[in-house]
Amino acid sequence: MRPHPPRMADRQPEGLVAPQLLESLLGELHEEFDYQVGRVGKKRARWRHWRGCWAFSGPASSADPSLFIHFQTRPIGYAII
Repeated sequence: MRPHPPRMADRQPEGLVAPQLLESLLGELHEEFDYQVGRVGKKRARWRHWRGCWAFSGPASSADPSLFIHFQTRPIGYAII
């Protein structure tokens, strides 16, 4: 039985990558995972898959930032007592 990449890692880029790019991005990451399983083993390949999902989830990974969904974050306030 062939090992599968972590499902939770595949969900990471869903909210950050434009929908038209998500399928091709995950396809590339899954191909790389299959290659890495044969090269470095299942455990290390899973770790690298997680890292790949995080790396491709940010706007810095595209030359065209309009392909990414922009969201606003609000600052977190800290109370000093």
